[in-house]
Amino acid sequence: MSDSSRVTLILAAVTAITGCCTLTKSETSSRLRELEQEHIAFIDAYTAPSQGSQVQWDEANFQAKVQTINQGFATAASDVGIRSCPARKQFVENSSALFKKDASFIETHHSVGSSFAEHKKEQIRQNYDSFLNQ
Repeated sequence: MSDSSRVTLILAAVTAITGCCTLTKSETSSRLRELEQEHIAFIDAYTAPSQGSQVQWDEANFQAKVQTINQGFATAASDVGIRSCPARKQFVENSSALFKKDASFIETHHSVGSSFAEHKKEQIRQNYDSFLNQ
């Protein structure tokens, strides 16, 4: 194979790989925004209404919410538009790990304070905005 043929083949492969990431960006962006909103709503659901108060704890409801959101991350990770783009795949894996960490913290404490919740939601928004605005 000649050098120019190799270069052409490499460029075609790179275009195919990055093209897939570009072509499915709008579809996966909306799915990622859904995951962001689900994570933020989860934090909201377990934010204590005032300093020193607790959220009414319901273990079955908590586990159902966690399972639903974890399933959302798993479904997103298996989506071809995410799976085929390494940066998106890694972002979903990282976001899922962050959610699991937050869920574990809430399961231990049964709620979070409003200041903690605001900081956590801002962190989540920044992560998604930074990734999606690339």
